Amino acid sequence: YPTSGSGNVATAPQRGTVLEQQRQSKQLNAEGLRLLSAASPDFNEAKRSFEQAVQLEPNSAESLNNLGYVYSRLGDYRSAEPILLRVIELAPTRKVAYGNLGEVQAKLGKTQEAANHFCQYIRLFKSMERGKSLLKQTFNDPDPNVQSAVSSTLANCN
Repeated sequence: YPTSGSGNVATAPQRGTVLEQQRQSKQLNAEGLRLLSAASPDFNEAKRSFEQAVQLEPNSAESLNNLGYVYSRLGDYRSAEPILLRVIELAPTRKVAYGNLGEVQAKLGKTQEAANHFCQYIRLFKSMERGKSLLKQTFNDPDPNVQSAVSSTLANCN
């Protein structure tokens, strides 16, 4: 699911460029989110916005997560998986990234890996019961692999 939410630079002109890129990236991310929240979401246009945001700010966990989410909604699970793995690398406590990655991996037939990521999603909530409840509500895709991964997670994640 989409979410809203740099290095040392030696000289002032470079700093201004970096700050401008970050500002533009955030604007593009916001535009992508706006496109997704429309009555008829435009996933292709949102994808373009998120791709541009990531080009400007390659380590933005938020923009990367949103790009991975859009790829998954477009059925491009192979492209979504490495992006979501990168989000987790950049932001290891980002719940939504674990959920998105679990769903993508289930769609790819990687149900054990999916269950592992769904379990991590649950563990990041203050309460396991709350996490399990949200897992059931949020990842209720009729795909048998997603159902299997969610069921396995609910039965085995402690």
